[in-house]
Parts: sequence; structure tokens; C-alpha cells
Amino acid sequence: MSDLSFRPTRRFFLKGAGGAVLALPVLPSLLSTSEARAQAATANKCFVGFMTLHGGIQPGNMFPADATLTESMSYAGHTIYRGALNTGSTALSPVLTSPLLSPNLVSKLNVLRGLDITFLIAHHYGMASLGNLAATNDPHPMRSFPRPSIDQVMAWSSAFYPNLTGVRQRSIVATQNSVFSYQYADPIGRSGGIQPVSDQSSSLQIFDRLFPNVGGTQPTRKPIVDLVLGSYSRLRSNSRLSAADKQRLDEHVQRVHELERRLATVPVSCGSAPRPTQSNHSLLGGSLGNPSSSYQLNPDTQVRYFQLLNEVIALGFNCGVTRVASVMGDAYVNTFYAYSRDLWHEEVAHAETTATGQERLVAAQRQFFSGVVMDLATRLEGLSDGAGNTLLDQSLILWMQEHGPLAHEGFNIPVVTVGRAGGFLRTGSYCDYRNRSKVIDSSVGMAPGLTWNQLMGTSLQAMGVPRTEYQEPDHDGYGKRYVQTTKDNPDNPYGRYTGAQAWPDSVWSAAGDVLPYLRA
Repeated sequence: MSDLSFRPTRRFFLKGAGGAVLALPVLPSLLSTSEARAQAATANKCFVGFMTLHGGIQPGNMFPADATLTESMSYAGHTIYRGALNTGSTALSPVLTSPLLSPNLVSKLNVLRGLDITFLIAHHYGMASLGNLAATNDPHPMRSFPRPSIDQVMAWSSAFYPNLTGVRQRSIVATQNSVFSYQYADPIGRSGGIQPVSDQSSSLQIFDRLFPNVGGTQPTRKPIVDLVLGSYSRLRSNSRLSAADKQRLDEHVQRVHELERRLATVPVSCGSAPRPTQSNHSLLGGSLGNPSSSYQLNPDTQVRYFQLLNEVIALGFNCGVTRVASVMGDAYVNTFYAYSRDLWHEEVAHAETTATGQERLVAAQRQFFSGVVMDLATRLEGLSDGAGNTLLDQSLILWMQEHGPLAHEGFNIPVVTVGRAGGFLRTGSYCDYRNRSKVIDSSVGMAPGLTWNQLMGTSLQAMGVPRTEYQEPDHDGYGKRYVQTTKDNPDNPYGRYTGAQAWPDSVWSAAGDVLPYLRA
């Protein structure tokens, strides 16, 4: 029953329930007919990459039951399988369990098995998960072939950002003590070395970048580029300046230009964006590695830390001030299980084949899936895109783990997608891409499948980035083609198949395609 005597005040909306951050999105009903048509035609896509470290989840704990796989077809030289996810269940597997799993949300998920990094990458602590497979902490030939990570390919693509009006920050990179995102030194010119993208893990500082001077006005000032342009031109024409220094100078001015663009941008999709009252850093109790911090041993606090990031990401997407985010925690602190970081690596992460270790790993990954991944999915599902769909329908959330079912292994890394990427993706599927005729370890069903390169390319295409912006000279997919070469190569400890046998030309010929069963 409604209370007609209640008149919500401005303060009521700004404060919000439970201190939630609220803002005014675009309201299509208030637009003219032509404006409404334009808004519907240009609903923007958004991307989020989540990474949890280690992995080591046994297939029966990670994936839906094999009985789910009711379809099959021949693809890339072997048989692959698909089945429909059970939309009536809140427990698709022991890990993929959440009270937030409504039939509607399940219908917007995909669970993918049989995606491989095609060489022994060992620990990479998430550095390679968004596609820069050269980012391994071990000496390896692949280190000579770095690439920008897919989040940065999107962030600097004119196909993804055809119009930067209102965009305060092309991408958010939120990590702790690690590297997740890579880009050219000059991203506009796609030149210079591949460098880590500086991260910012504080939810409040990210908010302040997206919504500076909330409630205030921007001071009038002469553009930064104008102040330095004369000096830049004189310096660049100096005959003593080397070609390498000219490149460095150009890269610097490009960065100044991008900074100027951001500073001059006014958010166009939100009337106001009240600053959150709590920072996720307030939950740390000091530095990340502080063993006395309740954060380290409290998985609920760790989850809340990421939920505060989700709050800002959802607000930024809804307001159109950013559309790309990459999120990863610390390899040891964010265990999502009440276990000391000092013992976690050996007694949990590398005890994945023991009953106790597996139980702890399952609980940890379930905690992240339910409390973080599904939390953001639920937030985006509750927001309209202004064109009759939800913001989740326009988005792609990609949740990846560092390893497959065994520690240090790049075989069969589990992937969960959420969202329909603007109608590009078919969802509601469990897909198994493994070549079951080439089993390497039957205890965990480990067999070569399709490449991580194809997953990265699929994500880019789903976000509207054409293959011409990233395809390789030796295949149509994303990232350098590299596999183990001989059975005796230390990169291939399995002794059963060479890299060419595990991932033959038929697999690489498909690497530029959208992953099978996923195209709507």
C-alpha cells in the first residue's frame, strides 16, 4: 500500500538505501523522438574482466554435469559439445552456486571448458589472462612477443569508442600488487614498447577520476597542449634529436593530449553522482600484507572490498563515463577463505589434489563467483540501457582463473561469461571444447581443446572490435601463435603429444572465429 503523504526529498535520493551511490542516467522518455531513436541505436557495450588466482578446481566441482552436454558437432578437427544450463537451479556446480542465480541470470551465463594457453606458462599471476601471453614471470621465448591486453585494445579502438563525448576514463584497471593490463607506450599511434597500465585499487580514487569536482565547476584555463605545443614543435625540429627521442616526445604529447581530453570532458549521462561514503581501502586495516588485519582472514570482508569496486564500476557504466574495467586481487591476500596468506600457497593452492585443499579452493572460488561476479551482474541487470534492455544485456563480464584443474597448468582454464554483449552472444550454454580423443591426464579430464587466443578474439569481436585491429600474420586470431615443439621440450612435460599434435593447424585456422556455439 502506498503512502501518499510521503514526499521523497533530494537528500533521500542522494543518501540512498544503505549508503548506495545513486545517479541519474539518461531518461529516454524525456528525449525528443529523434534523440530517442539515436539513443536506442547507439546503446553502448561494456566489458569487465575478472581474474582469480591459482585455479586448481577439479572438473566435477567447477563445471555442470556431463549429462548437460546434449549437442555435439565436429569443429577444428575434433568433436565438441554443448548443453543448456539449468535455469531453474541456483547451483550449476559446487563453485557456480549463488542465491543470486535467478532463471533470468542463468539464461545470460555461459560456462566454457577446454580453453588452453598453448605452452607451459606456470604462474603468471593473472598477467597473461587478458591476452598478453608474453607476461609470464618465467624466462620463455614468448616474452619476445608482447601484445596489448584486450581491455586496452577495446579502450583505444574507435570501433568500441566511436564517440568519446562524456568519457572520463577509457578504462579502469583495479589490481593489487600485480599487473593485469598492458598497452603501447603510444596507444594512439600503436607504437613504442608494451607497458603495464598503471592501476588504481581504491574505489574512492577511481570514483574521483570518473566524477571529479562533483557539485563544483571546472575552472577556465588555457589547454595544456596549447601551453607546450610551441616548445614541442621547436624541440622536434631540432636536428640533433634522435629518431628514438622523437618517438618518446611524440608519445609524451599524445599522453598530454589524452589527459587534456579527460580533464575537459563533462559527464553527459548523469545529473549528479554523490561520492560514496566508504572506500574499499578502509577495509584493509593497514597495508595489504598486514597479518594482523581482519581483512586477510575474513572472506566476507574481502568480498565487500570488491563489491565497493563493483558499485563504482556500475555507476561509471550507467553514466557513460567509462565502459571498460579489469579487476584482480592479490595472489595471497585475497584467498576468499579464512586462511593465512603465509600458508595459502603450499597448503591450499598447491594442495589441489587433496580433499582438504580442494574443499578450501572450491569454497574460495564459490565465494568470489557469488559475492563478486554475480554481485556486479545483478547490479548491471538492475539498470536500463535506455533502449528496452538492461545494462547487463549490453555487457560482457569475463571471469577467468589463472590455471586449469591442476596447479601451473594452462590446459582447460575455466571461463564464465555473463551478459549478451548487445545481442552478439548466445548465452545459457555449457560448452566443452576439449579434444577427448587426446586425453593427457584422465584423473582431471585434461585434454587439449581450443586456444586462449580464440577466447580473446571472441571477446573483442563481441565488443565490436574488428579482427583487422588485432589479427596476427600467421593466424586470424589474437596474440602470437606459440606451442610446445617437441615431446622432450621442457615446456611440454606430458610426454604424449607435441604442441603441433595437441593444437594442430585445424585449431589455429579457427582461432580467428567466434568460439563455437556462442554467436547469437
